[in-house]
Amino acid sequence: MKTIIFDFYKTLYDPKKEYLYEGVVELLLILSNKYRLILMSTGGIERLNVIRKLNIRRYFLKTLIVKRKTIDYFNEVIFDPNQTLIIGDRIEEEIRIGKKLGCKTLRVNPDTENPVITIQRNLHSSI
Repeated sequence: MKTIIFDFYKTLYDPKKEYLYEGVVELLLILSNKYRLILMSTGGIERLNVIRKLNIRRYFLKTLIVKRKTIDYFNEVIFDPNQTLIIGDRIEEEIRIGKKLGCKTLRVNPDTENPVITIQRNLHSSI
């Protein structure tokens, strides 16, 4: 595995608390030393401002803020689908697109568990 594409909202960021889930910074620090990390989120300038304020852009080689996640946006950052893991909470967006492109996917469910725990638990088997 060479590239990991992260969703932001409800994957790294808890919109109810308006802060990163516990353990996100530590996870990104470890992964950014081993993998090419990409952050992709829907939204506008407000979303980008939140990401800037949280000071996590430094862990990502590229940050994409898009109106709607499409295959074209994913194709911009995927060099080898067999070497790419896409992590997100929405089956109809990042997970569906990732599977369609032939990438490995990992769905997190922030309603039942801290996404960082899900990622840590599954990362070794996905990578």
